[in-house]
Amino acid sequence: MKLLLCYEMRGRRYACFAVLLAAIVFAAVCIAPVTADEFGHGEAWTETPTIYGGPMYGPADFTIAASGFDLSPEDLFEQSNVTLSNYISHFGRTVAPVALSSSSLPLNSLNLRKKLSVSALSASPGSEGYMGLPGVEVPEGQKLAAYGFQVLPTGQIMEYTCFVSADANDTAYAAAKEDLNEWLNFANEKVKIAGASIVDYAANVPLTLQEPGWIAQKTSGTIDYGEWGTVKLTSNWYWDDIAQNEKQDQFYVTAQVQMTPGQVTVGGLNFNQNHKMLLRIDPCHGQYLPNANACDDTPGNCFNEETVQCSIGTGGVGLAWIQKVAEVKVSRDAVEKWSLSFTGAGSSLGAGATREKMYTFKAGMRVVSSKSARNGDEYCISKNSVDAADAFSTLNYGLVNGPSSPDKIGHSLSIRWNGEKYKED
Repeated sequence: MKLLLCYEMRGRRYACFAVLLAAIVFAAVCIAPVTADEFGHGEAWTETPTIYGGPMYGPADFTIAASGFDLSPEDLFEQSNVTLSNYISHFGRTVAPVALSSSSLPLNSLNLRKKLSVSALSASPGSEGYMGLPGVEVPEGQKLAAYGFQVLPTGQIMEYTCFVSADANDTAYAAAKEDLNEWLNFANEKVKIAGASIVDYAANVPLTLQEPGWIAQKTSGTIDYGEWGTVKLTSNWYWDDIAQNEKQDQFYVTAQVQMTPGQVTVGGLNFNQNHKMLLRIDPCHGQYLPNANACDDTPGNCFNEETVQCSIGTGGVGLAWIQKVAEVKVSRDAVEKWSLSFTGAGSSLGAGATREKMYTFKAGMRVVSSKSARNGDEYCISKNSVDAADAFSTLNYGLVNGPSSPDKIGHSLSIRWNGEKYKED
C-alpha cells in the first residue's frame, strides 16, 4: 500500500504550495468588510451593531468532493492540504462566532448569536491544540473512485475515501458516487453541530464544544466483495487536554468495522454468513509519536457474551460504548489486534442469526506520548486497518470461505501541534 503523506511529497510541492498559500493570504487580506446587517446572508443583526471585516467560514469553502474514473490521489491530497492551511491562516484552531456564515448554523443558533455581546462574538473558544492532517492510502491494484474532505468550524477534519478494483465497471463508480453523497450529507450535519456548539459556548450555555478533544474522523467507502459481502471501516482520533501531566499527552483511538454478508445469486441455499475478521490499531506506524505507549485497549478477550461495556479516557475525553458479542469470539493475540470468529451456526442450521446479519465491532485504546510532540513536526497517532480475508462463508457448494485475498483496508492519522511549542525543563 502506498502512503501519501506530506513529508514524502515536500520536495516537489514546496514551490507550488508557497504560491497557493500566498494567494490564500492575499485573498484573506482583500476580503471586503461586511457590516453586521449584511452578515449571515440576509440575517438582520439589530441587537449587535458591529462591523466585521475578516474572512467568513462557509462550509463549501472548506469542502472537497470528487468522484469519477480518473481521480489523482496526489492532486486531491494537495488540495486538502491547501484547504486546511487556508482554514488555519484565517481562523487558527477554531472559528469565532462572528465569522460563521448562516449556512454553517441551524436557525436556533442564528437567533442566539444575535444576542451575544461584541466581545463574545469575536472570541475564539480554542487557541491551541493538535490539528489532524489529510492523507490517502491507496491499496495495491485499486483505484480511487470517490474522495471527500471537510474542515469543521471547530477545527476537526473529516476524510472519506472509496476505492474500487482497477477493472471496476460503471456500476461500481456510480455506487461510490452515491456513497460519497451520503457522506457529504453527514459531514454537513457535523458542520452545523460544530457551529452551534461554538455559539452555545459563547453564550455560556452549559454545554461544551462538539465532542471535546475530537481531532479527526476517516471513513472508507463500502468495500464490495461481490456476493461474499461488504466491509466498511470508520476511525476516530481524540486528544485529551485535561487528563495529562506535565510531560505527557493523552490520545484516544477508536476503530469500527461493519461487515454485511452478501447474497448468492446462483443456485444453492442463497445466503452467505459472517465468518471472521481481523481489526488492528497500530500506534507505532510511520513517524509515530515520541515515546508512544499503548494501553487501556478494549474490549479484551470475550466469548459469546450478550454485551461488553467498553470505555477509554477519564479526563476531558470520556469515551464509552456497548459492544455486542453474542455468538462471537474475540481473541487478543497482541495489544493492538482483535480477531473475531463467528460461532453461531446460522438460522439455516437451526441456531442464531448473528452470522447472517450486518455486524458492527468497535475497539479502542489510549496512546500516551511525550509532550515533545508539540514541536510543530508531524506525527502519526495510529494506523487502523482490517483484514477481510475469508471474512464470509457460504454453504452453497459445501463450506467455502472468501474473499480469498482482499486488500487490507486502512486509515492513518498524522497530526501537528498548532500553538506555542513545548519546552523541556
